[in-house]
Amino acid sequence: MLYIIRNSQLSEWQKQTLKSLSAEDAIMFAENGVYNLYTGVINSNANIYALKQDCLSRGVDSVDVDMVDYAAWVKLTTTHKHWLNW
Repeated sequence: MLYIIRNSQLSEWQKQTLKSLSAEDAIMFAENGVYNLYTGVINSNANIYALKQDCLSRGVDSVDVDMVDYAAWVKLTTTHKHWLNW
């Protein structure tokens, strides 16, 4: 499943859900959701991506995730059968 994180604040149950994902899952951080990359949410077995343009425009750097462009984001949505927006 692809989890798309667009909000800067996640509830505790959302954080716990992200930490329990498997290597078959993916997390995509976009918009203000990229701020979560500094909160330890990325401690997950899932593949973790962030929209490069949103990270650059918000000054989010020095994070160990795969930075992707819009084309790669579209590819992620087509390769995962199910996805969820938060």
